[in-house]
Amino acid sequence: MPAIMAIASEQGLGVIEDDAQCFLGSIDGRVAGSMAHASSFSFQSSKHMTSGEGGMVTTNDAGLAERIRRFANLGYGP
Repeated sequence: MPAIMAIASEQGLGVIEDDAQCFLGSIDGRVAGSMAHASSFSFQSSKHMTSGEGGMVTTNDAGLAERIRRFANLGYGP
C-alpha cells in the first residue's frame, strides 16, 4: 500500500482499498481501511465479518464521504 499510495500521489489518482476479507489486517502498523482515500468492507455471509449482506466504506475525507452516501442512497440527500 505505501508504494501504491506514492504512485497515486505522484499521478493525482484516488485509491480505493478493498478490505472485504481483511478485517484487522495491517501493514507497517497501519490497520486495513486507513491507508487509501476510501476503503470498502463487505459484510456478505462468506466474509470474516458478516451481517448477511451489505458493507461499509470508510474515509477521512468529508466531501468524498458525502458523495459516497449519495450513491448508497440512490442519489438522495442524507
